[in-house]
Amino acid sequence: MKHVLWGLCLCIVPMLAHAQQGRFIKADYDTIQEAIADSRAKIKVVNFWATWCVPCLEEFPYFVELDEQYEDKDVAIIFVSMDFEEEEAMARDFLAEQRWRKRSFMRIGYDDEFIVAFHEEWTGALPATLIYDENDEIRDFVEGKTSYEHLVEQVSFLLDE
Repeated sequence: MKHVLWGLCLCIVPMLAHAQQGRFIKADYDTIQEAIADSRAKIKVVNFWATWCVPCLEEFPYFVELDEQYEDKDVAIIFVSMDFEEEEAMARDFLAEQRWRKRSFMRIGYDDEFIVAFHEEWTGALPATLIYDENDEIRDFVEGKTSYEHLVEQVSFLLDE
């Protein structure tokens, strides 16, 4: 019996570790665009952030609160870490501290190509936020720190359309 339980533990522990890793996905522009397109939510709010960006860390709770407020109202929050690869552990730790258990992404590839692909007016400054409508069209772009009130206003407006 001990061997069966030990064997079961050996199978479950790696699966749990893999599931945890699957929540923070390294992704290029195409992968994130697929996630936006695949989302069944009417409104998608995409926030680009980094652990070394103080305004990003200050506004992060706004998105978590927005997710809680609109959890059952067809709104998806998608986080994209712009941290460097060697900062991945810090990004994961920050997400855990914020109690963000949903899928999020970490940017891979060249910054310039990635940034321009998302929005031609984005200079690369962080934080940056894009809000997509039900047709996956960008309806709002904010470069720099946003406010919770602005997020609620934009999301409510698009939900009422």
